[in-house]
Amino acid sequence: MFSLKFDTDVSQNSSLTALVRSASGVVERLDSRKCYSPAEFEATLMLREQAHMKAPYTPKSGNFNLFPGTFYLAKVDDVHRRTYERNAVPSEFKLKVAKQPIVAPIQQVNSITNGVVNGH
Repeated sequence: MFSLKFDTDVSQNSSLTALVRSASGVVERLDSRKCYSPAEFEATLMLREQAHMKAPYTPKSGNFNLFPGTFYLAKVDDVHRRTYERNAVPSEFKLKVAKQPIVAPIQQVNSITNGVVNGH
């Protein structure tokens, strides 16, 4: 079970304001993506098809075109365990630790009446 907590706080320190602030540069980040031709995309798919279910395996393509902070497959060992690594994350992309949790602790829900969660 789970519970929901609706907060009406819209101050500068509210979790809603923090969420909106974190999404403020999304258009610029989307515009900064690299575009690939259909031929390049097809070649990438062929590499993935050839690597499917292979073990041990180390990807041939580099991680140089990935967005900063992206996790990528580094290797697959002989028993199909995957190892991932992460691109370097510039300081402006590092997450800041919240002083208070954004989500309320999970509670047992007894009933929902007229959209109001009743539990303890």
